Amino acid sequence: MEMSSSYEYTKQPEINEILKSLSKEELINVIVDITKKDLTLKNSIIFRYSKGNDTEETDKCRKLMNSIVSKYIGREGSISYRESSKFVNEMLELLNKVIIRFLTGGKSV
Repeated sequence: MEMSSSYEYTKQPEINEILKSLSKEELINVIVDITKKDLTLKNSIIFRYSKGNDTEETDKCRKLMNSIVSKYIGREGSISYRESSKFVNEMLELLNKVIIRFLTGGKSV
């Protein structure tokens, strides 16, 4: 008994195509929904795109650093060797953003 496959493979749409088809309001809703589940992403967006004085900028940076630490810290209160590389990369990315902001006079990066 020979079984033929009636399933055809359809290419999944690219994320760019889907996002381009959404309205601004829909895009905002998507971002808000995602950031409700990912505090580091939320703080990263706030740090990158919001404006404020030096005190506010420092506070946003501190919140982002804390959310990165919380993302990687284990139950035992330390960052595992397995996660350390990702942790360092995120912190270095934040440091680079801070340096660029400082060198560009506070402009977003």
